[in-house]
Amino acid sequence: MFKNKFALPCAATLAAATLSAGVAGADVFIDFDGATGDTENAVYYGPTQSGYTGLLAVINGTARPDNGAGVASTTAINPFGAGDITVSLDANRWKRRTAIVDTNAFDPLENLLIDFGGPQSGQIATLTFTLPTGQYNIQIFQHESGTDTPETALLSILDAGGTTNLGLISSSTGADPQSIYSPTYVVTSNGVDDVVFSFDNRGSATNPSDTTTGAYPINGLIISAVPEPGSLALLGLGGLLIARRRRA
Repeated sequence: MFKNKFALPCAATLAAATLSAGVAGADVFIDFDGATGDTENAVYYGPTQSGYTGLLAVINGTARPDNGAGVASTTAINPFGAGDITVSLDANRWKRRTAIVDTNAFDPLENLLIDFGGPQSGQIATLTFTLPTGQYNIQIFQHESGTDTPETALLSILDAGGTTNLGLISSSTGADPQSIYSPTYVVTSNGVDDVVFSFDNRGSATNPSDTTTGAYPINGLIISAVPEPGSLALLGLGGLLIARRRRA
């Protein structure tokens, strides 16, 4: 279910990593806490990352996600041509943090990484997806730019295959990071039950037993549908035909 952990040296690498050949529609890009043009609440959250959909948490009926519990969710969308999807993050901590320094390779992703939602003080944040039947790659950005000490959480994933406990995970940190923790998880949906990620806050990496401190960051994510084997075969055949035509 856990595919990989990798660093993104630049925005171009990010774009290349999210191609989903052979699937109807486009990938889904979500920036939690992103809001463009809201000057009144700019101190609470950053602009939406270019190319992403910004989601604000609603707290007591108000979209002001600083230090409060709230839910950020999409309306139903249909990017894959096979039924609607929704994304929802229920967290007790929403925060804008430090900007990535201008000279850092990850500066193009600053608006994505500057803010987040997540669990704090021993709480559990749930990231819930309704998805059409099929298999999906879900890349989740988990970076805390306001500290140099990694935050930790226990992660479990519930999908059509059951519950998988991935154990203790640690975020990347800092305003001048060398890498961004952004693993891709492979999940399967039966088209009926939700796919649920549960992040159980464990505090900082220096003291993971102290669950009263720290907040685990969930900045945003990318959803890509995994092509059916038949789609991959057709894609390969199409490429072969194009190659033959070029030779001719």
